Amino acid sequence: MKGLLRGVIRKNWKYVRYVNGTEELYDIEKDPMEVINLADKEEQIRKELLHSLERWVYKNLHYREDPILKAEKKNKILREAEVRGSYPSITELQWG
Repeated sequence: MKGLLRGVIRKNWKYVRYVNGTEELYDIEKDPMEVINLADKEEQIRKELLHSLERWVYKNLHYREDPILKAEKKNKILREAEVRGSYPSITELQWG
């Protein structure tokens, strides 16, 4: 599992960005099963869709902290605590 994500579809393009930074870009007209990730090959389209997605997120959150990013930070803290064999502190969970 790559974690939480946000995405946008414009015309025949589908762009997905995971919280961990992984990006996927598909031409859903030519590749409806989303097998061929074009994120590295179609740089201009990837940048345009990323910019569009970022504008939408910030506009709709009214410039507040993104709850998806906040949830992923907490999940990371919990995973790290599990590896250490301890519980995270309240401060860690509040301020992540």
